[in-house]
Amino acid sequence: RDTLRVRRALLYAQQRHFDEALALFERHDFRPWEGGEIIRQVYVLACVGAGQRHFDTRDFRAAEATFRKALEYPRNLGIGRPDKPRDAEALYWLGRALQEEGKTEEARAAWQKAAEDGKGLEGTSRLYGALALIRLGRAREAEKILSELLEEASGRNPSASALYVAGLADRAQGHEDAAREEFRRALELAPSLWQARIELERARP
Repeated sequence: RDTLRVRRALLYAQQRHFDEALALFERHDFRPWEGGEIIRQVYVLACVGAGQRHFDTRDFRAAEATFRKALEYPRNLGIGRPDKPRDAEALYWLGRALQEEGKTEEARAAWQKAAEDGKGLEGTSRLYGALALIRLGRAREAEKILSELLEEASGRNPSASALYVAGLADRAQGHEDAAREEFRRALELAPSLWQARIELERARP
């Protein structure tokens, strides 16, 4: 069953077994259901995680290839490319890999696309769009966006998603303790928010 396959892939990704997670998306035709966007979300999670692992081991060519894979919309997943894709995270990391390979212009093009993607309302896209702006030398614009994301989580009744994005923003700025607290609070409000659980487990005490 598709739902069980996706849950198993998510479990593999949580355990950082990204190759095993990606294998579950190959040679299988998914039939998306209501809320089936999780199929692509977990696929991208596994691709970006695998790419980051290659990046950390300085295998930048493999990292580039895997981040590019995160930008694809394989037909067997049953989810076509939307008019306005939310690919800022993969684009940001693709730019990082390209920069390390000495492909400066391609890196800037990836970051520019991430920045454009970040102009939407979706929190994680705004975050990675801001990080891309920093790479493009537009730190003042990025700081404004990051401040807005943190402010959205500092009100009286912030949503779980706002807390999750704030955690990502704090982590990006090296504020690990604050990030852990925001991920923890997000999970208190929405225990099923698996993105926050993954980030909390990834955080160092």
